[in-house]
Amino acid sequence: MNVFSDEHHDALFQFFRILFERRLGWNLYRPIGYEWYRNLMWRYSDNPATIDQYLKIPNDAEFKDGIYYIKERRHNEVDKCITLDKFKDMKIDIVIASVVNHELPYATIAGLHWNKPKFIRVIGNWGEPIDFEFSKNIMATAKTIPIPSGINAVFCHQEFDLNLFNYKPPTVRNSIKNFMNCFPDSRDFPMWRQYKALLPDFDWKMHGILGDDGIIGNVNEMVPAIHNSTFIWHVKYGGDGFGHVIHNAYACGRPLITKRSYYADKLAGELMIDGKTCIDLEAHTTEENVKLIREFSQPDKHNEMCENSYKRFREVVDYDKEFEDIKKFLERLQ
Repeated sequence: MNVFSDEHHDALFQFFRILFERRLGWNLYRPIGYEWYRNLMWRYSDNPATIDQYLKIPNDAEFKDGIYYIKERRHNEVDKCITLDKFKDMKIDIVIASVVNHELPYATIAGLHWNKPKFIRVIGNWGEPIDFEFSKNIMATAKTIPIPSGINAVFCHQEFDLNLFNYKPPTVRNSIKNFMNCFPDSRDFPMWRQYKALLPDFDWKMHGILGDDGIIGNVNEMVPAIHNSTFIWHVKYGGDGFGHVIHNAYACGRPLITKRSYYADKLAGELMIDGKTCIDLEAHTTEENVKLIREFSQPDKHNEMCENSYKRFREVVDYDKEFEDIKKFLERLQ
């Protein structure tokens, strides 16, 4: 089976690699070459730099039998990439659009393709609009708008490698890290500065785009960064669609400092229990929160909170069970 999907988020595409290539043994392809954009089939952005980022053929790409093999840096993978002409020529069984920009063009190319592949709309962000005239098969990895009857749908978590993101007992008791991109531009950034001033004995690290401490761009660096932390600071107004940083942190057994209300209606909110798996800044005064951070960083209580965080992840996320649901969904494709 040959699956063709766009790629806009590297962690989401890694979920596709794990699902289609490792679990099912199928082939996964993504677009390459400017023809996709010129023919209005790739509509993620009109920014030339973004177009280059996703569609330019890199100099170190290997080319064999019409397929470009391109190194992926974050997960140490090699992607199979095809031009628009190759897509038209080869057998394609499934076409996936993972952003709303590609819903219509990808449903169109699926309908025009000689093999008549099935079209799947993947939802990765909360409340994304869906045109059910085109999207009859929905794979939702975030809480979404109501799905009407007659639509084939499955709800699941985006799988990542639990051999990498695994639980290790904590050894660091004074490290608070943030991994949000563009965090200094966020609504709640002043709180970071406030608590950093109130807790000067903690080591505060701000990673990601615009962060003081640099971008962590590879999972082999991300995992130890999480393990070597006491708390993960994740206060993001509007929450996340899926929330990879949050799920990664809980898979490693590291509690969050957060605002729980931002996730009350989001998938990642199921992991957050104030005083057990997180510290909810909105549930207490600033003075109380400072005391709680110090209290829960003490070895006995920190060990317990880390164990609770990992256990909660295992209670909420069961990739093997969800894989069985996905297989049934794939059997029902319309």
